[in-house]
Amino acid sequence: MKIAIVGAVLITPEEEKNIRQSIKTILSSYMVKNDTTIVVSGGADGVDTIAEEIAKEFGLETEIYPAKILEWGNGHDGGFKDRNTKMAEVCDVLYCFPRIRKDKDCYHCNTSEHQAGGGCWTAKKAKEKGKLISIIQPIKG
Repeated sequence: MKIAIVGAVLITPEEEKNIRQSIKTILSSYMVKNDTTIVVSGGADGVDTIAEEIAKEFGLETEIYPAKILEWGNGHDGGFKDRNTKMAEVCDVLYCFPRIRKDKDCYHCNTSEHQAGGGCWTAKKAKEKGKLISIIQPIKG
């Protein structure tokens, strides 16, 4: 089972504590069901890095897809869009921890409940590919 965990980069210490606990709960539930659990990450700061650290703590394998260029890009140039598309393709399930932001509707649900960022864009792509997605309570920005 390949589990993508994506989301916000900028988080407070309190948010990090809550995110860590949520990720531990998520991964623990899969470890009980399936002896082959792989965490898929984009290698970014914040949620991605936390997921990688917890995977290591739990002794789980990781697949990290860092962006080759630090730009959104066109989807075929190694930028964030390319990286996020690859994660959406390889995962079986995706968990997104977005930030709350009211100035732009979210890509996956067309509401302003949370940020229209890379994590939600990845969730939209995963959903289009028939993957199970879960948007975790938005992080206060």
